[in-house]
Amino acid sequence: MEQSKLREDEFVFQIVKDPLNPPETMLVMGYIGRAAAEGSIRLYLDPLLSAFVDVPEASILYSEPLPRAQAPFGGHYIWVLREPEFMRDLQEAYQKAAQTMQEVNAHGQGTSLPATDATGWPSMSSQGFSQSFNGGFGQPFGNGFGQR
Repeated sequence: MEQSKLREDEFVFQIVKDPLNPPETMLVMGYIGRAAAEGSIRLYLDPLLSAFVDVPEASILYSEPLPRAQAPFGGHYIWVLREPEFMRDLQEAYQKAAQTMQEVNAHGQGTSLPATDATGWPSMSSQGFSQSFNGGFGQPFGNGFGQR
């Protein structure tokens, strides 16, 4: 049989150990910080650090830094196992981030930050920043919760 000329993407290679049984995953983006609980990381969903979710390290399948051109403050793509408790916590964190950004935008934010969308990511018209991915920063890819 002829070998394919296409190579498997690194993140797929790292996540899918058994092609007959790929894990149920979701992809989130955010800023990694220390969590209060041992064995977890804290994922901040916006550059104001107003909303976060703690992620058990055992649930993280793979991570990749965001390109600086796309994310001037840093950040990561993180593939995690799709688990009900995490999905609930993530939904609550997204709601908090959206509420915070509505408050910030409603009251003005001075000159310290560019204009932002509901996720806290600089809006497309703001200082040349762009959103080249679905949903904005802090949002899962795909429809709903980034389910594959």
